[in-house]
Amino acid sequence: LVFFFFETKIYIMPLSLRVLCMHTILFYVRGHPRFDMLPYELQQALVRQFLKWKALADRHLHTICNPLDAHTPYICNFTDCRSITDDGLSSYLQKHAQSNITELYLNGTCVTSNVFKSISKFCKHLQVLDVSDMKFHQSTHLQSLRSNTRLRRLCLNRCTGATRKHLRDVIEACTNLVALELERFPDLTDDILKVIAARLGPQLRLLSVSMCPAITTAGFNVLYSSCPNLHVVQIGGPKNELPLEYIFRISGGPRLLFLDVEASICTPRSFVTLRDMSTRSPNLLHLRMGKCGGFQGDELPHMLQAWPQLQTIDLNGCLQVNPQHLLDALRQAPPRHVEELNLAGWKDMSDESFGDIVTAFPEDPSRPLLRLNLSGMWRITRAAALAASKWPHLRVLDMSVNKMIDDKVMLAVAQNCLSLRTLELYSCANITDRGMQAVVQSCTHLKRLGLYGLKRLTDDAMADIGRCLPNLQSLDLSATEISTHTLASVAGGCPRLHTLNVMNTPIQDSDIEKVLSGCKLLQRLQLNSCEQLTDIAAFGMGQHSHLLNYLSIRSCLRITRAGLVDVVRHCPALKELLLSS
Repeated sequence: LVFFFFETKIYIMPLSLRVLCMHTILFYVRGHPRFDMLPYELQQALVRQFLKWKALADRHLHTICNPLDAHTPYICNFTDCRSITDDGLSSYLQKHAQSNITELYLNGTCVTSNVFKSISKFCKHLQVLDVSDMKFHQSTHLQSLRSNTRLRRLCLNRCTGATRKHLRDVIEACTNLVALELERFPDLTDDILKVIAARLGPQLRLLSVSMCPAITTAGFNVLYSSCPNLHVVQIGGPKNELPLEYIFRISGGPRLLFLDVEASICTPRSFVTLRDMSTRSPNLLHLRMGKCGGFQGDELPHMLQAWPQLQTIDLNGCLQVNPQHLLDALRQAPPRHVEELNLAGWKDMSDESFGDIVTAFPEDPSRPLLRLNLSGMWRITRAAALAASKWPHLRVLDMSVNKMIDDKVMLAVAQNCLSLRTLELYSCANITDRGMQAVVQSCTHLKRLGLYGLKRLTDDAMADIGRCLPNLQSLDLSATEISTHTLASVAGGCPRLHTLNVMNTPIQDSDIEKVLSGCKLLQRLQLNSCEQLTDIAAFGMGQHSHLLNYLSIRSCLRITRAGLVDVVRHCPALKELLLSS
């Protein structure tokens, strides 16, 4: 009922009144004596999504009321609120110094490390802090967190300007940490892993060090010997050079649930250590092995037998695994709990082979398949329609780079997959208005739609997107034949759109102005090779796009210095600007 109220009633109110209402409701709901009896997932959805408003700005913060009870845990989620500044957030935290703020989410905002002093001074009860993508003006700002000794989860993914020296000081001071996320942390080395092992030890449950190429086997040896209770370990990434056999040998434990070893180096000994790890970690639910060169399909049956409860099968880009290997594995050890199947890049998969795989996949209504990635499987047609009919509960479907996908497959998707949230159809050039209109009119809950290169679509299909998809958040119309009428209908019918890609299309200045005036939440805009755009479009961006953080205008040769200066001056949230050519 609370969600229904927000979706249907609260949007007619001014933003300040909305903020006041949602905080009041939040405190009543969170303080209800039966709140803890709700399922954990529902608790998190209720608490963490209330405060996630992209249009929230400094001038609205003063309307947020204090909790009714100072002892009630207070969660502040400002994710993607790009109009909030350092001064606005600091004054807000000072106002709520007496509140029991336990969780603070600042990922995706434009605040900088200058707010760390306010956080350490006014948030004495803080347990969760997420500052992903934050820019550190001074590396010493990180040391301010040493006073927050109650921190249990710290997320510093992709933070620029921070140093491992000051990170070491924080880890040594915050000894209650159970979750630490350091993806792409600059200059992360084995010394930090040794500090983590020494200070956090058995209490550590989650660790993410993906895309940190300076870490070696020596650091992981110390880490895994001291942290036996890890639930989630993320090591993978294109720059990961650790042998898979080593990761399998040292990782694992009875509580390990998630292991990401994407793009790791795979050798024949990897499979021996894989079997050994299955005895140490029998409860593993998610194993991502995409792009692991050298992974042999003969080991698939052993993997499925070792972990019959696997929910994720990610074999993306495993070129040495053929369809027969997967079919044999499904017949020998049919998995009954799989929610995600990723077979992207399997170019040798024929229509008949994939049909056999779909047929062999066990059916369990209580555990339906939710995410399916078939991108790059350019030989399948009828089997794709069979997959849509067998898995009607799909939320994510990717059939990109397949010219064999046609209207028949789209009709099957429209008839069966009514719960789709994401549909990717990049370079599926045989799809026409008939198939696309059927999907758009049936799958009205779509939030992400990729139509790159679908040149056979006309304005009729494009108009249905704006008319039937009010919840759409991301749309890719690049390399399509769109017109002024198309973008006007999209802007009018998709007010929640935050990502738009119209590169290499014949759009004009008036089209961009209509989109920007209609889509107030737009954050990412790609206009590469839109040769008819001029400074008028740039002036429109500066006037309407106050939340814009990513703009690509490569090869837009008619946009001059004057237009560019106006964009930079009037788009305070802008983080990435691409201007090549």
